[in-house]
Amino acid sequence: MTAATPLLSVAIRTSGHGPVIEATGQLDYDTAPQMRAAITATLTTTPPPPTVDLDLAHLTFCDSSGLTALIRARNEATQAGTQLRLAAVSDNVTALFELTGAQTLFPPVT
Repeated sequence: MTAATPLLSVAIRTSGHGPVIEATGQLDYDTAPQMRAAITATLTTTPPPPTVDLDLAHLTFCDSSGLTALIRARNEATQAGTQLRLAAVSDNVTALFELTGAQTLFPPVT
């Protein structure tokens, strides 16, 4: 018997600009709480970081629940005085962001 591959893997690392949250796999109804927990943990450090970058380059799927989780996290970040930015976005997720207009909510890393 082999172990099941997790649907979502979330890793937090630090770059020269601050925390980076890397998501790999599928962001959906079942995995959205895991993503939110990682973002919330990053935002609740003292003091909150000025920016948190989301690396979604290896996110293969995102449904409406995943998008809602990201938007709620963006709102939570704004309340904490933190800017939630997109460091990289997979083509599949880019299409969803463009279809819904969500790309305007998340500034890119420049």
